Amino acid sequence: MIRLPQLQTIALRGFTLYRNKPAIEAVFGSGVFCLAGANGLGKSTFLAALSFGLTGIAADPGRSFRSVDEYYRHSISYSEDHFSGRIRERDRDGAEISISMELAGHTYNLTRNMFEPQELRALSIVDSGNQSVVKVADEPSPGDLHRLYADAIIEDSGLSSFEQFAFLQHFVFTFDERRHLLFWDQRVASQALFLAFGLDPERVREADKLERAVERNASQARNLQYQATTARQRMEDLHKRVESAEDDDPDVDLVAEFDSLTAASRSAIDREARLRAALGDAQTELASKVAEQIAARSDYERAFESRLQGSGLAAHPVVRQIIESGTCEVCGGSGSSLADHISDQIRQGSCPLCGSPAEPERNPDESAKQLREADERLD
Repeated sequence: MIRLPQLQTIALRGFTLYRNKPAIEAVFGSGVFCLAGANGLGKSTFLAALSFGLTGIAADPGRSFRSVDEYYRHSISYSEDHFSGRIRERDRDGAEISISMELAGHTYNLTRNMFEPQELRALSIVDSGNQSVVKVADEPSPGDLHRLYADAIIEDSGLSSFEQFAFLQHFVFTFDERRHLLFWDQRVASQALFLAFGLDPERVREADKLERAVERNASQARNLQYQATTARQRMEDLHKRVESAEDDDPDVDLVAEFDSLTAASRSAIDREARLRAALGDAQTELASKVAEQIAARSDYERAFESRLQGSGLAAHPVVRQIIESGTCEVCGGSGSSLADHISDQIRQGSCPLCGSPAEPERNPDESAKQLREADERLD
């Protein structure tokens, strides 16, 4: 199950863009938080700062989405100067964002400078109930704090990677008019739907990598096909030149070029065949992984439902009350043999009150075994 953070407070300091109030604080309740205002007042910057504070990256509107890992990796260098122009040079060192949020029973408090994507200036993670420290590091550097934060997010959210958390924050939880809508981009929508419908985050990450590999192999195959076509055209031109030569002996250099192009063409064709085979294997593996995940989840749900319904007659409130109290609620009779009598009736497949045939008790050990086996297939 994926768990998502709930924001509590956010504080921006040193934002030159907000001239009248460069230090801003906001408190988030359990309801909807609305941010309204005219164009140019900094609403998009506020959202970008929030996403940067949570993930350490800002969205590059000029970069298309290829995969979750590539999006995060390519956004790091862009994010180092994303807020230049919104923050004066003399305020760069003091420009910070502080965020407080709840996730999986833990309270996160973090502070990040707006020009340090992979670093945190402060971090504390405590148990929300007793305020005891959950995550600590001995004399950590700013980079260590960021890595500690990323590891804690993965553990508490149930996601497979911090890159997946950044993807959800950038493409699902926030939006402004300069970005693509979620369902305008098929690759973005696929990743979001995989996670939304409860597929194992690690399987989702693996599927994302396989899909990217398929795309790269397909691109290389197209390039090689173009190279092979070009080489074939040049070979045909050479044939024409040889046939039209006035001298009976073709030019030695021309023959050498012909042989070289022939070898290059064969090599390109061989490489294209190998890449097409790799592409087919990757597509088959991707389809197989998705099918396995769907089948395993279906088996798990059936086993879980069977486990819940497996209590039968013994779990009925009337029968359970008679067994626990040792007194029949119908006739008032009592005695130590009453519970044994009822248990015998249930084992024989009869209702202990009227004697009618009933479904025998399911074996709890067998249903538990089925549930464990289905769960292991999902791991």
